[in-house]
Amino acid sequence: MNRKWLLLGLLILLSGVAWWLARNKSDSTLDRPLTDFAVPDTSRVTRIFIADKKGHTVDLVRAKDGWWLNGKYRVRQPEVTTALKTFCGSR
Repeated sequence: MNRKWLLLGLLILLSGVAWWLARNKSDSTLDRPLTDFAVPDTSRVTRIFIADKKGHTVDLVRAKDGWWLNGKYRVRQPEVTTALKTFCGSR
């Protein structure tokens, strides 16, 4: 008899956890403020600077003749367009 109550309690507990997880479904493991960085007007973006913890940096700058990487290399427009669409978000 004691084992039946234990199994019933475990079933109720697991059902509750499954219900809570299904109700609080999210596409990300990050909090909302950390993922809410969309840029509404990407035509006004003139510079994209990215750095990692090891000190490696990437600096994309918009010039009259296109985008430049670290001031040395010209960047292909399709890749920049993809990055800007990502920044724009799906709003």
